[in-house]
Amino acid sequence: MTTGLIARASVTIPAPAADVWEALVTPAAIKTYMFGATVTSDSVVGSPIAWTGEWQSRACEDKGIILQIVRERVLEFSYFSPLAGAADLPENYHIVTVHLSSDGAQQTLRRASNVLDVRGVIPCQVTVRPSRAPNPRVRSDPEGDPRVC
Repeated sequence: MTTGLIARASVTIPAPAADVWEALVTPAAIKTYMFGATVTSDSVVGSPIAWTGEWQSRACEDKGIILQIVRERVLEFSYFSPLAGAADLPENYHIVTVHLSSDGAQQTLRRASNVLDVRGVIPCQVTVRPSRAPNPRVRSDPEGDPRVC
């Protein structure tokens, strides 16, 4: 796996930790910030995670392994996208770590990755509907571009 480079970003979200967490792990929410991709995983450490969809009119499937998951605190997974043009080898997988910390009604989402640009992997600006709504929403920015932080 690639080492050396660490890209970091954080955002404060005015929502309960449970709502932010659900937005990070619920397939319907993930679809809104992962370019419309459908995610499949059983969210168990060691299990695969896959994002399938279309990017610039090309079918794609990104993949990885769940490395750590602590409800409402930590989500860590390896990440590989064949669209990067690299071979599917361990050294071409990135590690993405998302930490969620609470300050009352606000949550701080911090993400780090050994890929230089993690903006499309986890959104920079997240809006979450209250938990009374059935599906939390995650959006990247007011314009809807998940690559913009």
